[in-house]
Amino acid sequence: MFRKYLLVFSLVLMILFSAGSASAVEMSKEEIIKTLERNNLEKLVELVDKGYLVLDAKNTTVNQMKLIRKGLVTYDKTAENAAYWYRSMMIPEAQHLLENSYKTLKWNQKTFLGIAPSFPYASSYLTAKNPGITVEFGTDGNGWLYQQWSKDNTCQIKAEGGGTYGLGLTGTIASCDQKKFPSPVLALGSIFSDWMNSFKVTTKVIWVLLPR
Repeated sequence: MFRKYLLVFSLVLMILFSAGSASAVEMSKEEIIKTLERNNLEKLVELVDKGYLVLDAKNTTVNQMKLIRKGLVTYDKTAENAAYWYRSMMIPEAQHLLENSYKTLKWNQKTFLGIAPSFPYASSYLTAKNPGITVEFGTDGNGWLYQQWSKDNTCQIKAEGGGTYGLGLTGTIASCDQKKFPSPVLALGSIFSDWMNSFKVTTKVIWVLLPR
């Protein structure tokens, strides 16, 4: 009887070990680059070459490639005390960002274009059906963006994701007081892009999910 239980226990351990081993999928650098090129995100190859983006082997599968920013620390805060904001972008939007050297968003369109201070919330928008990148925006300190738009102005956040601002034409701008801006703006994305262009807001690609 003891031998029978020992045999069953050994088989269970072997199955668990095999499952754990199968969950990590390795890819060569050449395979990573080809996957980026195949998804029209070849401008991310430079980040791979420089070691900024590395394979997330634990979460990469035979069907999906996941890259992560080396040494990444993410945050899950509320708008009132956040220094970092996040947005997941589908491939066309990501291409626009990369082609413009991280200096502007594709804000001039009839969309909400949300940014949130919660990485788990923002990154959840990337799926097998909606591949792309997650971007981190760094501001001047905790609560800085909230101060600019919701204390010094009347812009209202949405409750989702710790407090979300919409940077597109149908975003948060409708709740803001235009008189408190230096000049009238069509969307908050216009102001945010100016900050990106002047490096008042830093922009980094921190996570990538693409089909293989």
